[in-house]
Amino acid sequence: MLKLKPNDIIYLDKLQKDYLNTINYFNDLVDFMNGWRDSLKTNEYFKNETGLDNDLRDISARDKNKTTESFVLKICQYFEKNYGISTLTNSIINDTTNYYVKYDFTDLKGQHDNLTYDDVIKYICDKLEINDFDSREIEDLQTRINDKMHYYWKEDRIIEGNNRVKITDYGFSISCNWNDTKCCLGDNSCDFFKDIASAMNFINTGNLSISDEFKTWIDILGHRDKKPLAEFYTTHDVNILGVKSVRFYKNRTIELKFTSDTVQQKFIRVLKGDF
Repeated sequence: MLKLKPNDIIYLDKLQKDYLNTINYFNDLVDFMNGWRDSLKTNEYFKNETGLDNDLRDISARDKNKTTESFVLKICQYFEKNYGISTLTNSIINDTTNYYVKYDFTDLKGQHDNLTYDDVIKYICDKLEINDFDSREIEDLQTRINDKMHYYWKEDRIIEGNNRVKITDYGFSISCNWNDTKCCLGDNSCDFFKDIASAMNFINTGNLSISDEFKTWIDILGHRDKKPLAEFYTTHDVNILGVKSVRFYKNRTIELKFTSDTVQQKFIRVLKGDF
């Protein structure tokens, strides 16, 4: 079972309350509608008992199932987004939601009326064989970095110099405006740079997190308010985690300069997933 953090509990408790409230609403609505059965039996021209049965089937099956499916999906997406569990893929998420609701119109007879987020989390942990979240988080971060950097190491696209490192051959991605006169850093590269910063911080402090200064810097580069090409393809001062500057080239080479050889070697360790 994952060790939940205070923010996790706050979110999941609210989600749990909303889920139970919605399920109870549908159950009460079914009870209320059933109270009209005797009256609708006598209808000839408007809604009759068959119409009531159809409405009840929609509520007791489709509406409740969609609520359960959404509840499970939100839990999966929360852990995928906030914990960076790279192995919590769309396929695993689909398997998890299908475990609880496979077909919308199947009446589960209240089987999941008391479903809790603990149940869903246990299913996820069992599926991914997660026992210790802290070590799993590091392993997933290493996996993401190794998957990204495998090609660059294999093809000698990483060049080390005097307190600097170059990554060539599309070392970053961009997003351009309609006529290619402005651009910003692509979402994939923003996410990858955040992974790198998290790993660098872990080497320095033992904490898997990124600083507010780095968040501000990466958000500016990745902001949808794109920059003219001359402002983007230039040297950007960073001065965070021992990285002095980052320069982006139009051939998609990226060059990083460091304050010392020690920091440079830490960065190389990160690119090799050695942390």
